[in-house]
Amino acid sequence: MNKKEAIKRLDSLENEAKELRKIIEKEEEIDVFKVKTYSEVCKHLKEQELTSCDFSGEDGKKLLNFSKIKQLERFYNQGWKANWNNSNEYKYYPYFTKSSGGGSIGSYCYCVGVSFFGAVGFYKTSEIATFVGKTYKDIYTGLLD
Repeated sequence: MNKKEAIKRLDSLENEAKELRKIIEKEEEIDVFKVKTYSEVCKHLKEQELTSCDFSGEDGKKLLNFSKIKQLERFYNQGWKANWNNSNEYKYYPYFTKSSGGGSIGSYCYCVGVSFFGAVGFYKTSEIATFVGKTYKDIYTGLLD
């Protein structure tokens, strides 16, 4: 092997090494629909689970649930953030209906363009919003207490 061939082979090996490093360094993709507990969400976010000890005062429980919802939003959106300047980009959020007796009877999903309807967590797909609403219904309805 001459010098020219050696340089060409070295370049090829360096390119291959770069590709292998990308594979090694790439974070494992998460199937968010397999994560079904708040504890798992915090583990994936590498964040501490929030508890009632983290909030005090009259609105402590609501602030706790609001903060948990923001963690859910960060995890389930996997880096996606709503662009409120883009009315063509849909943003989805779970919403709930209540029976006349006060019990929550259903979780649904709603979509908005630019308007804000007082929702707390916005998600990039209706599937995620519906999943989060059904899976974490207790956290969402905890805002109403």
